Amino acid sequence: MRGVKTTITREEIISAIQKLAEDLGRTPTAQELEDMGRITRGVVARRFGSHGAAVRAAGMERVKSGPGRAISNAQLLEDWGELARRLKKIPTQGEYDGEGKYPSRRA
Repeated sequence: MRGVKTTITREEIISAIQKLAEDLGRTPTAQELEDMGRITRGVVARRFGSHGAAVRAAGMERVKSGPGRAISNAQLLEDWGELARRLKKIPTQGEYDGEGKYPSRRA
């Protein structure tokens, strides 16, 4: 609903980060928190100052970005293949973004 303001607490953000981390098997990125946790970067910044600070408050380490976080083609294909077997069909990009370990980043 547009125009309706809801207040998200620090505890709710921490809980969302921890839940996503459990689901993903790793610390969620700011983009994943926004896409899957439905908590915007602006809300996180207002409550914690940064995504990294929120992640630390949740008891985790920040996800590295850039080249150090790169995945291999083998890792990507293995994950994609697991999803294809689970769905029993070739996943669409939307399905992979929603259920894969390595969703694409959209500008």
